[in-house]
Amino acid sequence: MGNDVGESAAKTAAVWIMLSAIVRINELCAAPWSNVDLRAGTWFIPADQSKNRRSHTVWLSDFTQACLAELHAMTGHTPWLLPANRERPITTSVLQSAFSYRQSAAKEWGKKNAIAEITGSSLLLDGGSWSAHDLRRTGATFMQVCGVPQPIIEACLNHALSSEAREKKVNLALPLTYQQYDYARERRDAWQRLGQYLENLAAEPADGPDIEELLLDAAL
Repeated sequence: MGNDVGESAAKTAAVWIMLSAIVRINELCAAPWSNVDLRAGTWFIPADQSKNRRSHTVWLSDFTQACLAELHAMTGHTPWLLPANRERPITTSVLQSAFSYRQSAAKEWGKKNAIAEITGSSLLLDGGSWSAHDLRRTGATFMQVCGVPQPIIEACLNHALSSEAREKKVNLALPLTYQQYDYARERRDAWQRLGQYLENLAAEPADGPDIEELLLDAAL
């Protein structure tokens, strides 16, 4: 991606994108810019990049669009949102390792210089380490806080079955056959609510709620 500063900024944007779009880490890492339409505010995830092999459209909130526009300024000259080089995107292990390294301050890795100490605590939360999947789970939890109904959250997550249906061991073929409505309008509203919530959190004054504590509480 060019240089260490650019790579760091791109990975910071990746955190906000995963949190606000509640996409999986592999869906972000494999995403080409050709599937993102910033003008229309959509991000198409094809079936071959989706865990459940079902294509999925993310309606981008204003917040997510701003994050993607920032990322596009850094990587838009390549085919990929997060490129390893012009020929291929980065792998999920590279991105997760970047997150883990920025939470490594408490680990005994021998002598560290001052920069390594700062970098190793830049994403560290008091309650412990977190993974990329926790961003998706936290975003879904924040949707609940915003009053989004559970079935809509499940649709935004692109789950084939709701949590309740999975617990009841419902046959996947039945809801897919009899329930054809895609909740597009409701999903668009849900992502917009989540984006506004995150924007409000990011704008809190220094003496307001601690965004790191809120993220940690939601992830636990």
